[in-house]
Amino acid sequence: MEVRLIIGMLLVCNSFFFWGQDAFYKVYSASTFDEGFGITEIPGDGYAVVGSTAVAEGGAKAYIMRINALGEQLWTKTYGGDLSDAARRIIYDPSEGFYVFGYSNSFGDHHFDFYAFKTDLDGELIWENTIGTSDWERLWDAVRLDNGDFILVGETAGANSLQEDMFVVRMDANGNELWNMIVQTPGADIAYGVAVLNDTTLVIAGESNNGTGQFPTLMSVHIDGSINWEDTYIDQGHGFFRDVDVLDDFIYVAGGVTVPTEEKLSMHMRRFSAEGMQTHSAVDNSFDGDAYFCNIQASAIDRLHLIMLSDAPILGPFPYGKDQFFLRYNIFLDWFGISQGYSGYNEDHAHQLIPTSDGGVAFVSSVSDRRNVESFGSSAAVVKIGENYEWEMWYEEEGLLTVNELNHIHVKVFPNPFRELLHIELPNGSIGNYSIMDISGKVVQMGEINSTIFVGDLPPGSYLIELAFGMELVRLRLVK
Repeated sequence: MEVRLIIGMLLVCNSFFFWGQDAFYKVYSASTFDEGFGITEIPGDGYAVVGSTAVAEGGAKAYIMRINALGEQLWTKTYGGDLSDAARRIIYDPSEGFYVFGYSNSFGDHHFDFYAFKTDLDGELIWENTIGTSDWERLWDAVRLDNGDFILVGETAGANSLQEDMFVVRMDANGNELWNMIVQTPGADIAYGVAVLNDTTLVIAGESNNGTGQFPTLMSVHIDGSINWEDTYIDQGHGFFRDVDVLDDFIYVAGGVTVPTEEKLSMHMRRFSAEGMQTHSAVDNSFDGDAYFCNIQASAIDRLHLIMLSDAPILGPFPYGKDQFFLRYNIFLDWFGISQGYSGYNEDHAHQLIPTSDGGVAFVSSVSDRRNVESFGSSAAVVKIGENYEWEMWYEEEGLLTVNELNHIHVKVFPNPFRELLHIELPNGSIGNYSIMDISGKVVQMGEINSTIFVGDLPPGSYLIELAFGMELVRLRLVK
C-alpha cells in the first residue's frame, strides 16, 4: 500500500500557531555545538534531557539537563573524561535516579565504547562504566527490561568488523556487561532502535546488507541473546528502519527507502505481528527531495506519531540541511491529520520521541543554532505537544548550562530583566565582542564588550546575548 501526504495541509498548518499550557518549544545552548539526543519524563515534575555539549576544551561532554513542565531549565550537569563524550538515552527510576547511555573515547584505550553511568535524582554521579570491543562502538538506543537490566544497541567498526556490525549488549543495573551480540554481514549492519515486545522478547530495527545492497532489517531477540527470527526487506528498495515501537503485540517500524525508479529517499513504515508477519506497509515518495522517518511512537489511542526529516524545497523556507516535521498516522499507516514543522536554517534532526503522562508527546532534537541565519553550530531543542495537539510554533531560548558551570570562563551579565543598561563582569584581561539577537535570530545590536552596554533602544521582548572571547562563546537569555 502506498500512502501520500496531503502536502497542502502540511504547508497550511505551518501558517498557524496553536498554544496550550502543556505545550512548549525550547532551544538550549551553551557553546557553538550542542546536541539533544535523549529525553525522559519525570511525571508531575518535568523532564530530563541528555546530549553533548562542546564546553570542554578539546572535546565534548555528556550532560543531563533537568527542565520543568514548561521547559524551563532547572539544572545541568556534565559527565565524562578529557576527550569526547555523548549521552544518547536516559531512563528514569523514581527510587534510584537516572541511568544514562551513550558513547565515549575518554577512557581505556581511547577508542569509542558504549558509555553508561548512573546518577541520583540530583544528577550526582554514582557509577560509570564503558563497554566495548577493541574496535570503535557507537550507541543508538537503549531500553530497560522488566527485571531491571538494560539492552543497549548500536554499531561497532574497526579491524574486526566488516564495515559496521550490529553491537547489542545486555547490562545489569550496576553497569556490568552480561552478554553481547555482534551481527555481521559483508556490508554495513547497524541497530538503530530497540523496543520490548514482552517479558522475554525484544525487537531490534536497523539496516543490513544481503550482498546486493543495504536494506531495512528487523529481528526478534530473546533476552538471553538468542535470535528468534530476523528478516531483511528488499521489496521496496534500499534503505533502513530508523526506529521501532510496540503496541498491543504489534510491531511498528519507520525509516526510509530509495525506490528502484528514483534516487531520493522516501518515507517508509511497516506493521508486523509479534511473530514477524507483515500486516501493512506504506511508502510515500511524493516530495521533491529526500524524506524519511527518524522516530515513531505508537499511542494507546490507536495513533502513530512520527518525526520526518526532509530537505524537500516544497516543505519549508530553510535552504540548507534537513528540516524536521511532526506527523500523525493511524495504526494502519494512513495519514491522520495536521502536521507541524520545527526547523531552522541549517540541519535539524530529532533523536527521540516519547509519550507523556498527560496524553501528549515530547521530542528532543539537535537544531540550527541560528534559526534564520546560516551558521555552522547546533543547539539542543525540546518540543512538547499537548494531548489535543496544542503546540508552540516559535521557540524560546533557554540556557543549556548556567554560567558558573562553564569552568573555562566566568561571566556575569546583569540586571535581567534589563532596561537601559547591561553590566558585564569578565575575568581579568578578557576582551571580546558581543551580539544581541531577538527571538527570530536577527542581530539587533553588536560591538566590543565593555563593562556597561547601553540597550535602551531595544524594544521590550526576549533576547539572546552572545559573548565571544577568541574561540570561546557564552550565550545567555535576557528579557527586557
